Amino acid sequence: MPKKNKILYIINNLLIGGAEKLLLSVIDKLNKDKYDIMVCCLYSNNPLKSEFEKRGVTVKSLGIKNNRDILCIFKLVKLLKQERANIVHTHLFYANIYGRIAAKLVRVPIIISTEHSNAPWRNKQRLKLKIRLLIDRVTAKFCDRIIAISESVKDNLIQWERIDPNKIVVIHNGINIKKYQIMDKNRDGSSSDSVIGCIGRLEPIKGHIFFMKAAARIFEKIRNVRFILIGDGSLRQDLEKLAQDLNISKRVSFLGFRDDIPELLSVIDVFVLPSLWEGFGIVLLEAMAMGKVVVASDVGGISEIVVDKKTGYLCPPMDPNTLADIVVGLLKDPLKIRTMGLVGRERVKKHFTLDKMVEKTEHVYNTLIIEKLVS
Repeated sequence: MPKKNKILYIINNLLIGGAEKLLLSVIDKLNKDKYDIMVCCLYSNNPLKSEFEKRGVTVKSLGIKNNRDILCIFKLVKLLKQERANIVHTHLFYANIYGRIAAKLVRVPIIISTEHSNAPWRNKQRLKLKIRLLIDRVTAKFCDRIIAISESVKDNLIQWERIDPNKIVVIHNGINIKKYQIMDKNRDGSSSDSVIGCIGRLEPIKGHIFFMKAAARIFEKIRNVRFILIGDGSLRQDLEKLAQDLNISKRVSFLGFRDDIPELLSVIDVFVLPSLWEGFGIVLLEAMAMGKVVVASDVGGISEIVVDKKTGYLCPPMDPNTLADIVVGLLKDPLKIRTMGLVGRERVKKHFTLDKMVEKTEHVYNTLIIEKLVS
């Protein structure tokens, strides 16, 4: 049997977030006959650790104190020397920085980073952010490939990081389509309310404040409607108060973090993502895979998922009036809701499956192995 190549994935932590769950999905599908896999977290707070370990993956935590703990580099260097990984693949900003530097110092043959975001901090002029951008730009030179999760992220890297376009590979996120099957809408008793749903961390960048303002406008026009927010975060209390101020608190449910997303999506009529920016927006794939029509902000990589007026609607960010008008129009046309939802599901099946994503990722690994370890 050919010798396995050892991959060390480095990530900030294993919180219940998009990048972390995506890494778990990829590791689940990788060819274990070809790759020996280990995960290293910078921090100690790792609620998803057990999920990785269930899949036979060793997880090492460095337990650093804060983002400026440069001892992290020396800990990573020690770990890399012990494990002798020939591929280092980093995810998220601080793991990218420290991981690239340590891998370069140890002379790891293949260094890869995945960029999950086209975060707007890159175009800010504050000194602190300029320094952050410079560090990111310099350490990116250590990478053999940078995987961008969307064309939007790639364009951002070229514009602000000045990265050679030939070094960047776009691999869209994907989902396991088998987990998302169209179900009959579950109703509680005789309720015939339409349900508008939103999934995401309750943080400013996700735009929930505009969702709430749109909800109030929708409720003015359609009374038999309910709104559910799935996720949690620092804005929860503020949003609950806003619901009261808008006189819609009895119509809004805050469900917190949940692990039964397909079941929750099954009760939704229209899915809304009001983000101020998104590198990609994997939750849109989940909603579309469930046959749901989606309405989302036209930011970042979202337009690479949603085909406007075919699989859903794109609207300007921070525009609750337009958002509300689109949703009201959909609620008045159930046939359009169903038709667009089915078209959206077919689009996910064709372009955004986990199998396609892992196949493209393994192609990056194999190409670099041939270039740097075989030739």
